[in-house]
Amino acid sequence: MKTANIALAFLVTIFSVGSTVIPLDNKAYAAESSSSSVIADGEYSIGYTILHATNNEASMADQYYTKPAKLIVQNGQAKVQVEYSNLITEFKVNGITATKISESGGKTTAEFSVANLEALTGAQIHVQVPVINYDHWYTVRFDFDTATLVKK
Repeated sequence: MKTANIALAFLVTIFSVGSTVIPLDNKAYAAESSSSSVIADGEYSIGYTILHATNNEASMADQYYTKPAKLIVQNGQAKVQVEYSNLITEFKVNGITATKISESGGKTTAEFSVANLEALTGAQIHVQVPVINYDHWYTVRFDFDTATLVKK
């Protein structure tokens, strides 16, 4: 009996750790059930949090970004569009300057590639507020919430 309980506990642990939960209503993930990191081509909205550079808490920079982001998947390649305050004058993701899509009403929209939405994505932002002589670079991390994916 004791051996059976140990074996059962072992199997439950293996299946709990080794399996990926795919929400039934998430058609983007369900379309490719063999891999939770594959998302069907299309446009989506996706929630995210801007994290501090060295800990998993929201950065103060998080409040300067509009939520959710727009995710565009084409031929299996993911690009994300985010909108942020024009106080952020430069924006780089993994060392590459994000492509500005538009600027309007004190906001900038930029696009960048993401290799893995389930991993944290490093970014650098340059914040300038000339009226108070504020000029600093910050390192932040994007934490995308794939559970919030909604196809447009």
